Amino acid sequence: HAVLIGHPDLAPAAAAQVTAYLNHRDGLKGNGPDLDPGWVGDVRYTEQALRNDQHRAALEARIAEQRAELEAAQRQAKSIRGRLKKLRDRLKGLGQ
Repeated sequence: HAVLIGHPDLAPAAAAQVTAYLNHRDGLKGNGPDLDPGWVGDVRYTEQALRNDQHRAALEARIAEQRAELEAAQRQAKSIRGRLKKLRDRLKGLGQ
């Protein structure tokens, strides 16, 4: 089940579980430690957040790779344009 943390109409028992949760406790009878590995310091790190971060990192790496490929292609195009200009200039010099 789930609750909306901070909702004004949260039942007292649910509010107590939220408080326990935010204190890294399970909020169940005995209020033991929350053994879910989703906590990083004082921040709750869910599996979905991890998947989102991994997906974002993969996309950023792909973008960086494509940007590098684009820059290499632009350098190559610039080089080709330079060689074509030299060839045109040489042809003009030959009177054609």
